[in-house]
Formats: sequence, structure tokens, C-alpha cells
Amino acid sequence: MNKSFNLDNNGQPSDSHLNQLSSVFEKEDIQGQATHFLSNLVYALRKFKYLILFCIVFFTIFGWYDTAKKPILYRSQLTMLNEPDLNAGVSGNESARFLVYLTQHYYQTQFEILSSKKLAEKVALRIIEEDINVPAQATTHLKQSPLYEWMGSARKMFNETVTAVSTIFRGSEIEARAEQTVSSDTNDQSHLINRYTNMIKSGLRTAGGDKSQLLTLSFVSTDRVFASTILNLIAEVYQDFIYESKQQVNQITAQWLVDQLERAKLELLDSENKLLDFQKKVQLTDATTYEDQNNANINELNRQYNNAKLEYDELLARYGSKHPLVRKAYVGLASLQSTIDKSSISRLDNKDIVYDLVKLENEVETNRELYLNYLSRFKGFNITGNQNINTVKVLDKAEPASAPFSPNLRRGIMLWCLFGTFFGVVFSLLLSFLDRTYKTVDDIEHKLKLPVLGQLPFLSNKVLSALITGKKQIANPEIYYSANSKSIFSEAINHIRTNILFSNFDQQPQTILITSSIQAEGKTTVASNLAFSLSKIDKTILIDADLRKPRIASVFESEDDNRGKVGLVDFLAGLSTFEESTYIHSTFEKLTIFPSGTIPPNPQELLASERFNEFLDEIKTRYKYIVIDTAPVLPVSDSIILGKLVDVVLVAVKAGSTTIKMTRETIKRLNLANVNPTGLVLTQLDKPNKAYGKHGLNYYYSYYGNELKKTA
Repeated sequence: MNKSFNLDNNGQPSDSHLNQLSSVFEKEDIQGQATHFLSNLVYALRKFKYLILFCIVFFTIFGWYDTAKKPILYRSQLTMLNEPDLNAGVSGNESARFLVYLTQHYYQTQFEILSSKKLAEKVALRIIEEDINVPAQATTHLKQSPLYEWMGSARKMFNETVTAVSTIFRGSEIEARAEQTVSSDTNDQSHLINRYTNMIKSGLRTAGGDKSQLLTLSFVSTDRVFASTILNLIAEVYQDFIYESKQQVNQITAQWLVDQLERAKLELLDSENKLLDFQKKVQLTDATTYEDQNNANINELNRQYNNAKLEYDELLARYGSKHPLVRKAYVGLASLQSTIDKSSISRLDNKDIVYDLVKLENEVETNRELYLNYLSRFKGFNITGNQNINTVKVLDKAEPASAPFSPNLRRGIMLWCLFGTFFGVVFSLLLSFLDRTYKTVDDIEHKLKLPVLGQLPFLSNKVLSALITGKKQIANPEIYYSANSKSIFSEAINHIRTNILFSNFDQQPQTILITSSIQAEGKTTVASNLAFSLSKIDKTILIDADLRKPRIASVFESEDDNRGKVGLVDFLAGLSTFEESTYIHSTFEKLTIFPSGTIPPNPQELLASERFNEFLDEIKTRYKYIVIDTAPVLPVSDSIILGKLVDVVLVAVKAGSTTIKMTRETIKRLNLANVNPTGLVLTQLDKPNKAYGKHGLNYYYSYYGNELKKTA
């Protein structure tokens, strides 16, 4: 998709568009990482597909065996109604207040009671007392699979080993404990109780109580009749247990109410006696009556005083202050004022007495209410305490199961098959993660940040054995292109050739160096087949510059048995001419082969000599393309020396073999010598189609395959 970006006045992209470009690149980088992860995941699943298939088959067979060996189990069910009892010792308001809180914890408590060891022991005692027939295998139904038995055997062996080691260091103490254990095991009834208790706890399951008051109990056993019998017995014991527990609670509640009622009665009598004594002492029967009477007297005196004051004011205005009537009125007014003052002083003096009287009256009233409250609760408890004491009712008794519920062969095999698939995938991903080699093109580009110019498929012995070249049949991947130039492998070589020729638009590459990290990574295969491909365009020379372990001469010896005895080393040493050291391929007439010749004692000095530089400059005038096969980088430094003299440096990487550490060290050494690799070639890849898209090499393979059939 084309994108247009505006430029600023100086002809440079603006900041906003640079930010837009940055966001686009970041998004593409994230997508690239996701693609890389998915490609590695797909590679791991494809590479270890037989391991995954083996895990699936193995665990499926084991699941069938494990499920088939399990004993046949029957499950009986029982339904009961269990209602929380909120009546005993609790008022109506308190019931409504704590109803939600109680129901949240009530059923969880019931489940814990049902699965408790105490209840299981009570059931075990009932089994012994009622002489209920217990099947021999009913107590061993937990051993449902060979896996369980193997784990139990391993645990037993481990415990015996620990006991033996402990006996060596603390013999007397261990022996004393062993004697105690033996003596306890001799008690048959205790042994039976423990055995039945474990059986009941392991076989009982509970459910319900979430959205209703119904509880569902189930019991699993190898005998269907015994499963229903023991489940009904568990329900009976549980009912008895709840009944006894609530009886104990009721007894404790009743005794507590009696004690509280007696205490409240004594406190009420005591407060009443104190009030009576105080009333006799202060001559007051009621604080409220006393206050009302006192207020009425003061109000009457105030009324009389106001009337006398009006009369006095009228006489004073009429007769003056010295008139006898005025003086008599004044004396009466003064007397009333004195009486009012005395009443006020008396009221203040009795204020503390009134407060004490009110306090005693309030205390009596409080104790009376408390006593009446306890009395009401006690009467209500006597009426309802013993009613509906057993809130557990069995609705559906347990019946013998009509068919076994386990083992389920189909479900068991399916679960083990899924587990095998999961285990195989996880194990494959783990192996892939631990594999520090390159698997795909994306893997190399993601970890090395270098372009991959091509990938070569792996050539099997069956494919190579069909090649016939020259005088005799040979099976060398180095000359596969010459024998089958329209194969998928040859098209991959052409793809590498195209990428090399277009790697530099300013100046077309002429000298191409092929190297690798170590031996046997396919560098000679890349070099020789690339030389075949380039010779189809123009004159090409293939030089074997691996002067330590040369390969070119042995590959092309079938072309001319008399050639290959001399080569590059002999030519540089002046022992042979160029024509004597080289020869032209019989089929590809534009391809000249230049073997290494005699192995020299000093390869690095020879390649770094001025003579080699002059030779390289000279053949550039004769040939359009020069392909050089050289030694690996990590063992020796020959490739680093030649890398400074060529236009293109290719590093061969063997898929599934070359480690990340080796390739990074190779690139590091080349970069330290100012040699920048142009790209990499992934060799011996099982499935190279990915780099070419959805149709890719499959298209070329099918197309050329049809053409070859037509030609034949």
C-alpha cells in the first residue's frame, strides 16, 4: 500500500510524519516478532510431529489399559432436607437479623461434619454393632488404576528405606515405636474401625446447600447393595448426631436462661428495696408528683403576689404612700415575696434528693424490663425448644445403583489422549526451545538482523543416487544443478543468484565469497551450484580457496580424470600455468573450474600475498563472475583475509545444526575485520516452501515436474 508524506520547507519529512513512520515501523516490528514466534511454533510441531504422535499413541494405550484395569464402581445417592434452626433461644427480630449470616456458614459446617472423622467413626461402630456385611474389596476401591498402585509401591519402598536408614542411627527408639505399632495393630476392633473409617471418608461425597436446603449425599463402592446400605446408615448417624447436638444446645440454652432469669429477678428486687428505703427516708413517694405539686404551689404564690402588686399600685396612686391602706397593702406584698423566696430555696435544697429518686426509679424500671424479657424468652423456649428439634429429614433414601458409573472407557481414553497430546506438544516446544540452532528464515533474520538471500532444501540419498553425470554415477549435492537444472533445488539456487545480482544497484557484484562457521554446513554446495547458475548468464570461474580441506577437485574429478592434480596453489607458486591449472566444465561451457591443487604449508600467507591480489585483478578482466569457496571462519582466518577483496560475502548456515552462538561469533569476527556479510544462505532445510509464499516452490516443482514428464 502506497503512503504519501508531506515535506517541510527544507524538503525534509515533518516531525508528525516521522512519528507516523516510527509508529508504522514499530507496529511492523511487533508483527514480525509475532510471526517469528508462530513460525518457530509451527516448526517445532512439524519437526517433532512423530514425537507428538508417539506420545498420543502411548498415553492412549496406557489410558485404555489403566481404565480397563480399574474395578467396577457403583454410586448410590441420597437426598435430605436440612433446615437451619433459628428458634432455640432467639427472638423473632434476631432471627431476621442473623438469617443471612447464619445460612452462609451453616451448610459449609454441615459438609465438614459429614466428612469428619468423628462421624465416620460413629458409622464404623454401627457397622460393627449391627454386623453389616462389608465386601472384601469395598475398602480397597481407591486403588483404581495401575498408576495408583505403582505410586503406592514407590511410596511404600521410600518409607521402608527411610525406616531402615533411621534404624541404623536410632535403632532403639525406632524399635520401640515399631513395637507400639505392632501392639496397636493387634487390636482387631480398633483396626476394623480405622479401616471402615477410611473407607467411609474416601467413598462419601456431598453436594447442595447453595440455592436450596437440599443436601445430596453419594457413596461409591464396588458393591452396589453395600453402597446404598452404608449411605442410609450414614444418614441415620448424621440425623442422630444433629439431634444429640441440638439437645445439648437446648439444655445449655435452657440452663442459661434460668440463670439469667434468676439473676435479673434478684437485681429487680434489690433495686426496688433501695427505692422503697429512699422514699421512706426523704418522705417522697414519687419524684414526678413532688415536682408537679411544688410547681403548683409556686404558681399560686406568684398569682397572689401579682394580684397584691396590682392592688398596692392602685392604692398608692390614689392615696399616696402614707395612707394606712397603702401601708397595709405593702406589708401583705412583702409577706408574699418572702413566702415565694422561701419556697424557691426549699426547692433548690430538694433538687439533689429528686435526682437520686429519679435514678433509683429508672434502675427499677430497667431491671423490670430485663426480667420480663428473660421471662418471655424462657416461656417461648419451653414452648418451641423441643419442637422440630431434628431439622434433618431424609427425602429420598439410597437405592442400589442399576448400572456402574466407573470406569468410563471412552472418557478415560479421551482424557489420556488429550493428556498425551498436551504432553507431546509441551515436550516438543521444550526441545525446540533448548535447540539453539536455526530452523527457519525468520529465525535467522530475527536473531542476526541480516537478510537471508535464499534457502536450499535437503537432498536425500534417494534423490542424489538418481544423478548420472559424465562417465559414472555419482551422488554429490555440489553438482545437482548441472544434472537437474529445473528442480526445486535449482530454482532455489537461481533465487540466490538473483538476490546477489540485485544486492547492489550502483555496481553489479563480480566476486562472490562463500564461507561458513564450521565444516559441513554446505558452503561448497552453495558455491559450486551457484557457479553453475551464474555460468548460464556469462563466463564464470569457480575457485577453490579452501587450501586446507579442498573439496572442488573431488567433486569435479569425473569431468576429467587427468585434471585436478594442480590448481590455485601451483599457479600462485609458478609451478603451472593458468591453462594447466584450470579446466572448462563439459556441459556448462561458460564455467571454468579452478581447484586448489597442492595443499600448501602456509595457506594464510599465500592468500594474503601480493601475487594473489594480482591474480584476482587479472581474472576480473577475463570472467564476469568469480565464485570463491573458502575455509570456515571459526577454525581459521582465511575467509577474513579474502573477505576484504571481494564484493559479496555469503555465510552458509545449516538448518537444525549451526548454533546461534557459532553464527554470531562468525559475524563478529568478520565485522571486527571490517568485513560485512552481504547475507546468509540457509542450507539443508526440510521444508523450504515458507520463504516463497503460499504456492512458492511447490508451483515450480509441479510445473517443472510436468515438463520433465513430457520430455521423457
